[in-house]
Amino acid sequence: MDQRGTAGLEFTLVVPLMMIFLFGAVEAVQLVGAHSRVENAADALVNIVAKQSTGVTPALLTDICVAAQRTLLPYKATSLAVAIVSVTNYSGTVLVDWQDDTACPTAATAVSSTTAIADAELFYNSYSRVSQSGDSIIIAFATYTYAPIITYVLGGPIKMTHTAYARSRSNTTIPCTGC
Repeated sequence: MDQRGTAGLEFTLVVPLMMIFLFGAVEAVQLVGAHSRVENAADALVNIVAKQSTGVTPALLTDICVAAQRTLLPYKATSLAVAIVSVTNYSGTVLVDWQDDTACPTAATAVSSTTAIADAELFYNSYSRVSQSGDSIIIAFATYTYAPIITYVLGGPIKMTHTAYARSRSNTTIPCTGC
C-alpha cells in the first residue's frame, strides 16, 4: 500500500484546526485584557470623582471620563460608556444625590434610582463595617463593547460590564453642579 501522500493529507486536515485554536487563544487573551482594562478604567474614574471634595461639574466629569478611556489603550476607548451616581446614607435611608450618564462620548444607559440604591445598600451592608448617616459613595456602572479582531472564533461584539465603588474622600456628599 502506497502512503506517500498521507503526511500531506494529515497536514492539510490538521493545520486549519490548529490555526483556529491559535487565533482563539489570541482572542481569549485579548478579551481578558480588555475586561481587566475596563475594570481599571471604572475604578480609576470613581477614585478620581471621590477625591473631588469641592464638587464636580458635567465638564469635569467628561474630562475624568476621557482620562478613564485612556486607561483602555490599546483597545478602542470610544466603546466605553459610564453612568456615574452619587449615593448618600441619610439616617438609614439611602438616596441618590445625582447621576450623570453623558460624561463619556458614548452615552451610558441611565441607571434607575432603584438600581443605584440597591447597589449602594449592597456596598454598605457587605463592604462597610459601619455605615453611618452621611456616608457617601460614588458608583460607576461601566459598559464596554469589545469587538473581536477575528469574529469567526468568538462571534460578534462582546458586552462587558463592571460596577466600581469609592467612598467620598471627604466623607461628605460630593455635589455636582449641573448634573
